[in-house]
Amino acid sequence: MSRGPARVREVHIDYVGSAAIAGSLGNVHLAVYRGELTAETLTRVHDAHLSLLAERAPTVVFSLAEEGTPLPGAEVRDLATRFGNEVAPRIRCSAQVLLGSGFWVSAARSFLTAILLVRQVDYPMKICSEVSEAARFVEVRNPGGPSSLELERAVATLRRT
Repeated sequence: MSRGPARVREVHIDYVGSAAIAGSLGNVHLAVYRGELTAETLTRVHDAHLSLLAERAPTVVFSLAEEGTPLPGAEVRDLATRFGNEVAPRIRCSAQVLLGSGFWVSAARSFLTAILLVRQVDYPMKICSEVSEAARFVEVRNPGGPSSLELERAVATLRRT
């Protein structure tokens, strides 16, 4: 019995800045952080997520921080907490990838853990060291969403942008 052609999802790129790139794949909001995050940049990434939520709630949040990305200041941390609480009721799960090793990753994990602890969330979350680990986590918790392979490819596309 033939199953027909596989459905291929395309990554949509919604915002490109020097410090961040935001896009989506199906109902998955993707963000890659690679520079000093400002309130303006975080707002642009959040706006991309809000647009996706308007079309496809609930969504999944899948973010990646490149090694050496500067940790945000207090203003951006507070804004991240506010934005996170705003969308929390419409999130299925979230996965954050922190690439790198040594002190930077340790500091970034502590920072991210602190932000996640103050959010008012009731969905599964995972902090990962590899894209493949985060993609598998999301695939299991997002039935009908992109496969882990599709997610890995989408993140690679954003990282090349």
